[in-house]
Amino acid sequence: MPLQTELEEKKEDENVCQAIRFSITGRAAHLRIKKLLPDSWIDCSPYNTSRDAKPLENDNHLHFIWENAPRNETKSLRDSAACYSHLPNGIGILDDKWVLGRLFNYEQQHSREMVEHFTPLTTHFIRGKSGLVSLREKLQKSHVHDDKRYVLQDLDPDFNVPSKQISTSKPQNTWVVKDANSNGFGGIWITNMQKDDVLLHEEKSPLHEDHRYVAQEYTWPPILYRRKKCHIRVYACMMNGMAFVHKRCFLHVANEEFQTSCSEANTQQDFDPSVHITNCCANSHDAEKFAGEILADLSLDETFQNKYIDGQKVIPLKKYYPSIAASVHILAKNAMTFVQGGDANCGFEYLGLDFILSCNEKGMPVSYMLEVNCPPSQDTATGLPFAENLHDDVLRDLLKMWVIPAVEGRLCRNKCPRDTMGWNLVFQQDALKNEASSKKNQGGNQKRVKVLPTLPDANFHTSKTKEMNKSKEEARKVTLTLFGASEDNYNVYFGANATSMFERLARYFAKLGFIKDNDEIIIASENHVANVNPWIDLAEDVGAQVKWISSLQMSNMVLKLDTMLSERTRLICISHASNILGSIRDIGGICQHIKSNYPNVQIVIDGVAASPHVYADLDNVKADWYCVSFHKIFGPHIGALLARKVAIQQANIHVTRTLEANKILECGTVNYEGCNGIIGLGNYVMTLAMNNDTNTFVSMNEGQCSEDINAGQDPVERRKLKGSSSSLTKHHVMKAYHDIQYTEKHFLEYMKNELQSNPHVRLISDEAHNIPIISFTHAKIASVEMVRLCALHDIIVRCGSFLSTTQFQNERSIPCNGGIVRASFCHYNTLEDAKLLIVTLKTIDDWI
Repeated sequence: MPLQTELEEKKEDENVCQAIRFSITGRAAHLRIKKLLPDSWIDCSPYNTSRDAKPLENDNHLHFIWENAPRNETKSLRDSAACYSHLPNGIGILDDKWVLGRLFNYEQQHSREMVEHFTPLTTHFIRGKSGLVSLREKLQKSHVHDDKRYVLQDLDPDFNVPSKQISTSKPQNTWVVKDANSNGFGGIWITNMQKDDVLLHEEKSPLHEDHRYVAQEYTWPPILYRRKKCHIRVYACMMNGMAFVHKRCFLHVANEEFQTSCSEANTQQDFDPSVHITNCCANSHDAEKFAGEILADLSLDETFQNKYIDGQKVIPLKKYYPSIAASVHILAKNAMTFVQGGDANCGFEYLGLDFILSCNEKGMPVSYMLEVNCPPSQDTATGLPFAENLHDDVLRDLLKMWVIPAVEGRLCRNKCPRDTMGWNLVFQQDALKNEASSKKNQGGNQKRVKVLPTLPDANFHTSKTKEMNKSKEEARKVTLTLFGASEDNYNVYFGANATSMFERLARYFAKLGFIKDNDEIIIASENHVANVNPWIDLAEDVGAQVKWISSLQMSNMVLKLDTMLSERTRLICISHASNILGSIRDIGGICQHIKSNYPNVQIVIDGVAASPHVYADLDNVKADWYCVSFHKIFGPHIGALLARKVAIQQANIHVTRTLEANKILECGTVNYEGCNGIIGLGNYVMTLAMNNDTNTFVSMNEGQCSEDINAGQDPVERRKLKGSSSSLTKHHVMKAYHDIQYTEKHFLEYMKNELQSNPHVRLISDEAHNIPIISFTHAKIASVEMVRLCALHDIIVRCGSFLSTTQFQNERSIPCNGGIVRASFCHYNTLEDAKLLIVTLKTIDDWI
């Protein structure tokens, strides 16, 4: 074969290997989204019937997957995709009116810092007809009659004049009852809580006794469009701790004018859907009266009355945007705990939100969120070009902002979009407040009040550089003390988080040439993928071999390692504790055995899951590399790698190229606010240690926390809070961890006993289970359902695979659909918290 032909075929093969493949399920979604993607991408969708269709082969994978709902058959493909259209539990949480109402009610009742413009509907939660009866009795007693006449505002200036405005009184004690899991007109009823109607009829009632419903007060006063009731369809998306709202939206309008006679009928029998229902699906049957989709824009105000797009007049809704943005902000803030994840495949949730427009007592515009659809339908009610184009614009911006950069590797390092197109950012997780964490979930711990005041200190100095460098050095000293390491033995390197520090360490080894062709890397299958993926990538890059040590063999790890180690072994990558099994590993014994028998082997340890619960004592353990994330230890979002100086020297001795570790392991500007937070964390740990009597730390018999532990009553003066690391000693740290373990063992034992006594529950653990990370499944109840029902009682547990390896999931038989439930406790929890969780689980049907 001619050389030129060979080169051309090789180049063609490389192009095929590098080709981007995608799949879109749902015919409407496929028709709409495919045309918006780059032409060079290869369509492997089941609906692709074109001549150039290329079905997915067994030896390649999908880079982008769009599904209307997650499917079991695509799970293995989703795990390796660069971008996926859903977040874990997104549909189950966001597309549920019951959960939506709970999230908003929780914000009203518990938030100390209400978001301006946030206005939720008054919502009650009922089950079946009996629940409605109980609610009616309650509301009849509290009802206040309102005889005031209201002049209803109109979005069309031509109808917003006295001669055309509607003047009417408020419907009395009128409520809208909705099926919690139904979207559209089919699951909506209007009832007067003072009168009997069909909803209470013994035979004709459409309510099912065991079904969930929400009852929301009739929105008053409604904003009309040309004398008809209306709502707006807004598009939003959530991903990676962020939420966005798109400026373009639709106005949907009822078929009949808002007549006083209909609004005052107040019974389901007299209820006229054509007056009250604005849903397109319910109204499109009457072609003569159906208004279709009306273009609207959240970035335009009344000065753009003559704005036209595609020949259609656009309704300016800018004055309602602050209220809409506030509601999406609250939705994202309170739901992110349940739907977070999807980082590995850039998961996102595309949402269609319906808002009813109104005004408050002061006449200020407000928007009430009615429901969430994820994803929204890709069909339009009319199929008219202007409606199709709006859909295309919204999705095109989503693809350009998120999907295409994610697939082509052009997202920022922190996965924050460079260009948000027509999308407006309305929520981003606050690294300082860590709003996505909860007192009842240790997976991303709460920052204690001794940490928070120190975070902004770095910004209030006239000589910033000097003070910031001082904070950085103080933070290093605190870090060394917290993990039992001395300056003589260890260096501290700071970075964004533990994941980034592992990646930097792998890059350091690669540039140093420490890992070579045919070398071996041993990885524990129970590791979080942060301590897995960098080593697999490194091995592939240099031609090294990866060996796995099973989580089933961890109790005899030393003996198993003896059979696996050889002269070619360079790294052993393990975890101080499993983030699923809740088992502390004897890293001291492992390190001592390895160093005695295989002195050239280096040991990399993930300390993230262990650090909230046990003392690392690195000077005695002699771990080569120990990595942590401080936001898991009640501190700020910053990571640290503690590097044993002997290990750094050893790595340089065995290679021909010497590199300065700090230029790779701590490149760029350090997060100085995070450094100040570490100093505050040191003071918090000192506060824990200064509780002299262990029994006053937590009175477990009473199930109550000491005020000192939760309120952070610090005997140290403010000047110490600002920064003397010399105040924190090894004695303080050891005492604090001793008390933490004493506290945690009580609810750990309680939870294990309760769960193990249930024959339907499988506790995912081993004999070394000794920290309060509780993972389990139920034979009859889906994990996502347990999480959802706990959330209704303000108890935060999560479900999924928790970024575990495929090997671990297979070893432990982790179910693909929903994964396991994990309840994570910390020292600031109480026995009462554990009891509340168990009581809540026992209320679920089929629990016992």
